[in-house]
Amino acid sequence: MNAHLYGQHLREKAQQSGVEFVQAEFVGADWKDSKLVAARVKKLQKNGSDAADVKIATDTIVNASGPFLQETHRRICGAQSAKKLPVSNELHAKISFVVPPSIKGPTVYSERVASEPWRALPLGEQLGAHAPMVILSDAIPLPGIGELDLDDDEHTIVMQPHLRKTLKGLLPAGLHFRPYGKDAILALWEFMHTESNITEPPSTDLDPLFEPLYPEVVQLGLARLVPDLAAVVGKVRSHVDGGYYLKAVDKLPVIGPADSENLPGVFICGGLGGQGIMGSFVRSNIFKKNNNLPIKQAAGELLAQHVSQSAPLPSYASILNPERFLDPAYVASIDASISERSSTLGSLRANTAAS
Repeated sequence: MNAHLYGQHLREKAQQSGVEFVQAEFVGADWKDSKLVAARVKKLQKNGSDAADVKIATDTIVNASGPFLQETHRRICGAQSAKKLPVSNELHAKISFVVPPSIKGPTVYSERVASEPWRALPLGEQLGAHAPMVILSDAIPLPGIGELDLDDDEHTIVMQPHLRKTLKGLLPAGLHFRPYGKDAILALWEFMHTESNITEPPSTDLDPLFEPLYPEVVQLGLARLVPDLAAVVGKVRSHVDGGYYLKAVDKLPVIGPADSENLPGVFICGGLGGQGIMGSFVRSNIFKKNNNLPIKQAAGELLAQHVSQSAPLPSYASILNPERFLDPAYVASIDASISERSSTLGSLRANTAAS
């Protein structure tokens, strides 16, 4: 699915229903007698200059600001007493590059046998716009990693210390790629940025946060997965970009009231962890002609039910309700789970390093 076209479609449908979009910066909220009475925004003039604050009378605010969810929540609360949201950002980076015309029939490592863990099999067709997304589910070594200078000052300035050891061992699963247009590939391998230090609010200048070796490491991984792509390693320039994945501590979305008792009228929609499109339920195919069935976006629909109270909430609403983090027992269970998972990951890393 094309996320940009999908978003444009939803925007057009919203405008047809009377929604007005305003380009502005949210400044804060006004409260009176513990009740929300207004939102304050700073409109952006057409010439790019800031205008004076504009006050919008309202008793409802929806915080759906993605990686800025925490900062927006702080501005909404102002002097109101409110707990920090249990969410955090993870840096997300991806590369894209044009596949040389000489690579006509790539092969993929897709069959495992006891004597030969990785066997190259024909993909069956040219790598093109209709090829599938390929995800590597196993840890792999990268023999070519020795050709990269891991001790070069240029790289160690940004590189996380643990990565220099990690890159010389088994690299974790998760490398995946898909076609990008007709002649390019989009690929990512999240492990290199999972422990990056992210400020709050997060920086909008991402380039200094990306590991300098990231494009080469991803290309080396692709060459291990698709042998014919070895021709691009170090020779085909990659474009690197990305953003942030916002995740709650329990890895579930947060959709619903922030705190009905202390922050009435404040709702949250976020923490989809980079799966906002994949987690959306599209009632009909927006690309199919003559289809008049309604199109519904799951997160938005659930949020609308919370705000409007126009229909009974679905059975799973409580699982995603942000107020679950107001329950001490639930928070304790999550803390215990995180502690156990951290211990397990630590043991796995130690065993991997030892091997």
